[in-house]
Amino acid sequence: MISANEYWKSKFGEYPQTDPEKLAVVMMAEYYNESAAPELLEALSDFVNNLETWIETGVPADSETSKKLYENAKKAISKALGKQ
Repeated sequence: MISANEYWKSKFGEYPQTDPEKLAVVMMAEYYNESAAPELLEALSDFVNNLETWIETGVPADSETSKKLYENAKKAISKALGKQ
C-alpha cells in the first residue's frame, strides 16, 4: 500500500512542502486508517490466499478456517457500509 506522502508525490511530483500540504497528507492518512480499507484489504487477501492454497493443493480449507474467513469478510463489509 502506498503511503499518503508517496501518493501526494505521485500526483504533484514532489513531497508536501507547505503546512497546508502536510496537513492534507496527515488527513488523508487518518481517513485511510479510520476507513474500512485496511479491513477489506486484509479480508480479501486472506480469502485469495486461501483459494490459491486450494488451487495449488486441491485441498479446501477446513470448516473453522472457512468460517473465520467468512466472518472477517462480513465484518469488513459491515464497516465499509457503516453498520459497525
